[in-house]
Amino acid sequence: MEEDPKIALFANFNNGFVAVVMFYGTTQPSHRRPLSRFTTSEAWVGFAYEWPKDGSDDAAAQKAVDTISKTVQSLAKTKGTLLDFKYMTFDTCSQKVLGSYGAENIKLMQEVAAKYDPEGVFQKLQNGGFLLRDNI
Repeated sequence: MEEDPKIALFANFNNGFVAVVMFYGTTQPSHRRPLSRFTTSEAWVGFAYEWPKDGSDDAAAQKAVDTISKTVQSLAKTKGTLLDFKYMTFDTCSQKVLGSYGAENIKLMQEVAAKYDPEGVFQKLQNGGFLLRDNI
């Protein structure tokens, strides 16, 4: 089997340790979950990475994470199995998580925010993360 050159991003990662872990779990669709968009079972894939604590390879590590993420999404799209949904807990700051929740759910979140936080305190005081103000 010919080695994919993108794998070198992981194999030659200095003396750091890199682990790629896949978690498979199918969930049945539920209309009880407010953000449930799909009427199909879902299989979720997560990746975990480690690198030296000194932060010297942060840019390379982020590039590796982005590359493997884009590769997996592209492969799933090619096979017709990609669900355009990103799970907030396991996504990176470069991904637009809220945009994957669907227009109807974004509208619902904006309505809830307008009702319970009309001044936008939680959007203004929070310095980053997946916020309605900039992550759609």
